[in-house]
Amino acid sequence: MARRFTGPTPWVCLAVVVLLSAACGETTKASSPERLRVVATTAILADLVSNVGGGRLEIYTLLPPGVDVHSFQTTPDASKEISRAALVFSNGSGLDDSMGPVIRGAMSSQGVHVVTSSGLDLTLDSRDPHFWQNPLFAVEYVESIRDALVEADPEGAPDYRSNAAQYIQQLHELDREIASLLAQVPKERRHLVTFHDAFSHFTTRYGWQSSAFTTGDATEVTPGTMVALVERIRSQGIPAVFTEPQFQPGVLGSLAKDVEIKLGTIYSDALDDEVDTYIKMMQFNAKSLVEYLQ
Repeated sequence: MARRFTGPTPWVCLAVVVLLSAACGETTKASSPERLRVVATTAILADLVSNVGGGRLEIYTLLPPGVDVHSFQTTPDASKEISRAALVFSNGSGLDDSMGPVIRGAMSSQGVHVVTSSGLDLTLDSRDPHFWQNPLFAVEYVESIRDALVEADPEGAPDYRSNAAQYIQQLHELDREIASLLAQVPKERRHLVTFHDAFSHFTTRYGWQSSAFTTGDATEVTPGTMVALVERIRSQGIPAVFTEPQFQPGVLGSLAKDVEIKLGTIYSDALDDEVDTYIKMMQFNAKSLVEYLQ
């Protein structure tokens, strides 16, 4: 007599449920949206972009840590990343313009190049492209980054706007913190002397003087510049000058030794393992000035 089939046993049903659940889980994971690919020319720009984009972005930074942006040469790997990016963020205004031909040549037809310094509400005519040294200009950078991300990824607009608003609040708090710290330095010592002319927006914002040996690299230093700056340091009783991590102490080290003053550290356009965010960099700079000039 033939056996009658009455349906699957409970164990078979349980196995089917488990398999279907696993399959559904795998489908959900595979369908999760990819993060928006973006490129930033410098670590500071990458940090600003990251604070606005949060976890929705995959960010590639062109400039390696500790490298001078003025003399950097891009690589084939950089061109590959640019070609895959939906957005490429650069500073412009002469800072990273040397990367412009590579960006234009490698970027896809769908990619968008965002020059973050474009449209800044400047209060002085300056050839100094390090606008972020004034935290209020950094706010304008963030607004430009936010608008570009919203246009490229409308679904993420609420996140981008919320992240930007929170970060802008932090930047205003940073501005107040720096002003409070710098107030500890006597007025007659509020003169920042650096190797690299990258701090005019910082000193203008906080009412300081600034002097530098060069706008670029060491090849631009002249004997006349050296003599004039040494005389100013001596006449004003300036107790310290400041070098940047991406430059060798060289000229400033020799000057500090000859004039018998201290040599401090300050950051302009590069981050490292110790100072790895824009806010940390600005806090470090303010504290360093207080330590060496107070």
